[in-house]
Amino acid sequence: MLRYPSRPHRAWRLCITACLALLVIAAAAAQPLAANANTDSSHRAARAARVMPRSLAVAARRSIKADRVLVARARTLKKCLSKHSEHPKKCKAARRGVQEAGSKLASAKRQLAKAVRSTGKATAGSSGASNASALQAPQLTVSGQTLIWNAVAGLNMYVLVRKVPGQTEQYSVVSGTSTTPPPVPGVTVHYSVRTAVDGSAWAGEQSITYPSASKPVSAPMVEPVTVPSPEPVTAPDTQAAPQMWVSGQTITWSATPGVNTYIFVRKVPGQPAQYSVVSGTSTTPPAVAGATVGYSIRTAVEGSAWAPEVTISYPAATPPTPPPTEEPAKSPTKKPVSPPAEEPASPPAEKPVSPPAEEPAGSPSAIQTGINSGHEPGDFVAAATLGAKLVRVGFGIEDTAAQLRPTIEKYAAEGVTVLPLAEFAGRMPSPAEAQDLASWADAYGPGGTFWAGRSDGDMAIKSIEFGNETDYSGQYHDEPGDASYRLRAEEYAVRVKEAAQAIKSSGSTVGLLVQNDDRSGDWMKGMYAAVPDLTQYVAGWTMHPYGGREYNEFRFSVLIKQAAEYGASSVPIEVTEWGVTTDNGRCLEYNDGLNPCMTYQEAAQEVRNSYAWMKEMLGSKLAMFIFYQTGDRAPSGATTNWQDYFGALQYEGKASKGPFTEAVEAVLHS
Repeated sequence: MLRYPSRPHRAWRLCITACLALLVIAAAAAQPLAANANTDSSHRAARAARVMPRSLAVAARRSIKADRVLVARARTLKKCLSKHSEHPKKCKAARRGVQEAGSKLASAKRQLAKAVRSTGKATAGSSGASNASALQAPQLTVSGQTLIWNAVAGLNMYVLVRKVPGQTEQYSVVSGTSTTPPPVPGVTVHYSVRTAVDGSAWAGEQSITYPSASKPVSAPMVEPVTVPSPEPVTAPDTQAAPQMWVSGQTITWSATPGVNTYIFVRKVPGQPAQYSVVSGTSTTPPAVAGATVGYSIRTAVEGSAWAPEVTISYPAATPPTPPPTEEPAKSPTKKPVSPPAEEPASPPAEKPVSPPAEEPAGSPSAIQTGINSGHEPGDFVAAATLGAKLVRVGFGIEDTAAQLRPTIEKYAAEGVTVLPLAEFAGRMPSPAEAQDLASWADAYGPGGTFWAGRSDGDMAIKSIEFGNETDYSGQYHDEPGDASYRLRAEEYAVRVKEAAQAIKSSGSTVGLLVQNDDRSGDWMKGMYAAVPDLTQYVAGWTMHPYGGREYNEFRFSVLIKQAAEYGASSVPIEVTEWGVTTDNGRCLEYNDGLNPCMTYQEAAQEVRNSYAWMKEMLGSKLAMFIFYQTGDRAPSGATTNWQDYFGALQYEGKASKGPFTEAVEAVLHS
């Protein structure tokens, strides 16, 4: 009986023994496991201290991307302006793209600077003894224009700071232990570097003094007497900052070999920075009366440096003078069908310098009709094919009278008079440029030198249009209500006066057509504030009433009301652009509120209706009606771009648009 329970007793003892063995093994393993855990934790902490902080990495990537986008959009705008040199308004979207990209780059640079400053401060757990080597400052040296430093703790990513006089500190993240920053000619730039980890120390600053660039000259340099021995040619650094100079109100800069597109920034106090694209080596920006405006420029090359800012302090504007009040304004009805009754047949106390050559319209029959055209051989043929007697053609306001001659001569040979459009997109002309319009009038106006001895003097120009949509926002990136908009109106009026006075002094009767298509009233207020007697220098107010009837009736009513308020009721209205886009029923992307899928027949009816209601509403005030434009810019079916199909004829004027062409011809012949 004593042996019976012996088996379970032995099993129990074996179980106890096995459990104790397991406990011993577990206890023996516990200490090295804890040691390994502590070691891994230390390694993770050390690794974290040696890795670039995420905020810094993200900000650096965004800065590089924003720079790339700005350069790409600048090049896109340059191509657009080259393609549409006669109609720069077609590049409005590209201009907006440059402005948006410039603003985003500036924001990205600010975020990068913020990330650099925040990660430059030591954070909890990042400055232990085991990580001290990653926080040490590199030893920075300069060799020529190259920065060199030693590798710190085996790291490969570093933060570089560049300190250019007159600019905020500029940061970038670089890989490796050397870099050659874009040169900044004419200044001494200071540099420092640190590792791209939290709490790292900056190296002692080093500086590079860059030699000055050559200032552009208008005359060729004298040939040297001796020719130096050939030297190895160094490729130009297209990332280098141009060097800038100011002369009066004109800015010039050094040319960068291999670069013909520059990004220009204008900083008016109290306004967002304004970005644009320029070519050449000089520009005269629009003045901002009473303000000191900063300017800088860079090449349209990724990673290029901005030039140190230059400033122009503009004189204060002439104190505003209250407008004349002899003609109180009356509120127009919603859809007037004739000029407001308060407008007298002849204005009281208004003294025009000389009547416009086309004579103020006394009846609808006095309306001059024409079409927008260009300088190419096909344009001359298309205008003649349509039977146009007047064409509106754009010229740069800086063009000399001699440069106008080939175009005016060829149109005169077709029996067509030219309305020159003096263009200065995105800027304001200088006083000299405005006054030089007198040379255009003296050569091609009635009795001008060009017509001497010719039998076609009746083709002489009668008017010059001063600017194209200068009162719109697209070229200047501002809106009515902005201070810059009002100041632009003031400067524009001063240039108008200078041009008109110069033309009158030359003995010419050529008149100036002046921009005035702003419903807010700011444009008119600004012009008359700067030139209270502006009326006597204006031969006509220009408008571009694209779109539907109700909207444009309102615009005309506003203009008539504004003119009455300033004693300018006698000034006629000149519609220098109007049109509809049509590819015979194929849907286009837009049509100014009209049907974008118009057939030629529907477009023909729109021509008849629009011309009829404008004549009915404006009566004798409508002095000019000019279609946009002679021919389509693309073959039928090639694109959906609405700008491509405004032609009275098909692409290159090679074919008629049937009823639409006939409707345009009927107006041109009326």
